[in-house]
Amino acid sequence: MKDQDESRKALAALWGGNAEFYGTKLTAIQLKLFVEKTEHLGPRLVKKALDSLQMDPEQRFMPRPADVVSEIKKNISATTSQDATGIAQEIYRIAMSDGLSRTKFLGRLPMCDESGKVTHYLDEKEVNERKAKKRLSEEAWNFVERSGGWFRIASSIGECDYNQLNWIAQTREALKAFIRGSEEKLLDKLSGNERMTLDELNNLNLGKFSPKLIA
Repeated sequence: MKDQDESRKALAALWGGNAEFYGTKLTAIQLKLFVEKTEHLGPRLVKKALDSLQMDPEQRFMPRPADVVSEIKKNISATTSQDATGIAQEIYRIAMSDGLSRTKFLGRLPMCDESGKVTHYLDEKEVNERKAKKRLSEEAWNFVERSGGWFRIASSIGECDYNQLNWIAQTREALKAFIRGSEEKLLDKLSGNERMTLDELNNLNLGKFSPKLIA
């Protein structure tokens, strides 16, 4: 409840400051409605959209909540095939490091404590998956999980004879579909009154909201 109250206060400050930017004022009722219509988005997302609209020479009048949602949708939908290629390159690069692309002759590796004493053993397949998850970006790892896990990704690279260009070309379309699916889910959230989860907001790379960022 406290976080929700802080979020509403921050949104009220954002909309109030934005009104001043356009040389106008919001009544108490208008301000309440503007906060209610954008509460599910959260202050960070609203701030980013308002900042973008303020720099738009075509935006001569104070934007409404609907304008904010449209701006967010426009930014989210700007994904291109270049994004998919970048993720594919990231996955391939990690796979080819430290033997993480190996799928044959995998054994069990000793796990040691700080003193160097062996405490237990893990399958090399599991160890490689942990290493890959730690090194990949969140978006890349989400794709790996949706694709059947790290071992399946490593196997697909081997099936392409470790040819980078061939593997990226084959994977790019699947990545583009994955990205579009993620976007559609976010757009559905943006169009409704359902509060976005922290994970969904973090996926937009907006960071964690802090009232200090509104000042």
